[in-house]
Amino acid sequence: MSLFRLGAFVVASAFMSASIFAAAEKDIVDTAVEAGSFKTLAA
Repeated sequence: MSLFRLGAFVVASAFMSASIFAAAEKDIVDTAVEAGSFKTLAA
């Protein structure tokens, strides 16, 4: 039972890390797009 709970915890933390990474990646892409648009407008 404890092994099952450990496995569930590992899966949950991996999923959470993946979600956080995906969110951070999206923010980076959005920021890059905004910076690119701003640069285009400035030029």
